[in-house]
Amino acid sequence: MMFKPSHSSPNRFTWLLLGVLVFLVGCSKSDALETTVFESKDGGVQTVLTYYHSGDDVKKQTADNVIPYASIPVETKEEAQEILEPFVTQFKGIKGITHEMTYNDDHAVEHLEIDYETLDFDKARSLPGMTFDENSENGISLEKSRDLLEQNGYTEKTE
Repeated sequence: MMFKPSHSSPNRFTWLLLGVLVFLVGCSKSDALETTVFESKDGGVQTVLTYYHSGDDVKKQTADNVIPYASIPVETKEEAQEILEPFVTQFKGIKGITHEMTYNDDHAVEHLEIDYETLDFDKARSLPGMTFDENSENGISLEKSRDLLEQNGYTEKTE
């Protein structure tokens, strides 16, 4: 059967298409995660932690660090690589973790992403800077994370 346009069919088709789009957009918005951002500057290192969550349930977290070479303390990109690369290699091959380090003239930029829904918690516990309680496999709490971060000098960024 072939579609034959009539004077009323474009209008009906347009409304049908619009209805489908509104439904799809509505569904996608309900799946959208909230974000909560924390910042810290300690010893010259600027850190931004972003939590992607649904209510108190954290699904993913990113950490972005700007590390001036003077804070390590080294002077060159090559010296920084020599010190930081052993640390960087520890993150490779762990399910649920993506880790990148880029080296610039006077600072390094680190990006860490943790997907808590696929994370290998047993392997992640051995990484430097990773702290999980015994129930972490059952979910990461934004409120508990907020309390811990504020105790350690982080401030929540409000837009």
